[in-house]
Amino acid sequence: MKSPQELKNEALNVLRGNWAPAIVATIVYILVVMAIVSPSEIMSMKISSAFTLPSSLARLTLFTAGIMVFFLINFELGYYNTFRPFVDSGDNRLTANMFNRGFSPYWHKLGGMVLYAVLITIGLILFIIPGIILILAYGMVPYILDEHPEMSVPDTLRASRHMMRGHKFDLFYFWLTFIGWGILCLLSMGIGFIWLMPYYYTARVGFYNDIKTLAVMEEKF
Repeated sequence: MKSPQELKNEALNVLRGNWAPAIVATIVYILVVMAIVSPSEIMSMKISSAFTLPSSLARLTLFTAGIMVFFLINFELGYYNTFRPFVDSGDNRLTANMFNRGFSPYWHKLGGMVLYAVLITIGLILFIIPGIILILAYGMVPYILDEHPEMSVPDTLRASRHMMRGHKFDLFYFWLTFIGWGILCLLSMGIGFIWLMPYYYTARVGFYNDIKTLAVMEEKF
């Protein structure tokens, strides 16, 4: 298994000369998420201050929630996976691929991501530690959903569990190596995340490719 530093170095090599499309895709992603989430936050503030919820506001809240479920979940998956062809074949059409990979096949990916989110949420509600373990166990689900659309949703979840068996700490340690960068980004008023996110998700694809190769060698996948 490659070390986090090796994965980071490989990610930087991939990004060298390609930072511009990676940053553009990240800005588009952030702006879209903010455009969807921000109105919901504003409405929540209005609700808490007024203690009433007019019917028009209620309809808007449900509409926003619907967009978050039926659009944002797949859009997030698309952002994760736009870095796969970028790493694997040098395809730097990151913004276009973010939309293409997030919404085709739409229902299969939505179903997989919703079930993935439900399982993790249940784990976090019960106890923090089981929730973290589930996040680690199902950490490869977004990538498997995109790379293997022929697999059923239960098989996708099962494949992620098998791939991560014995490697959960590897992913956890990989996360820890980015904490320092995350703190620096927070100190920069969040601007640094425009660079950190492509760096992290490019390295994360490297982790997925590495764990997938090991899983094949160990006959887990």
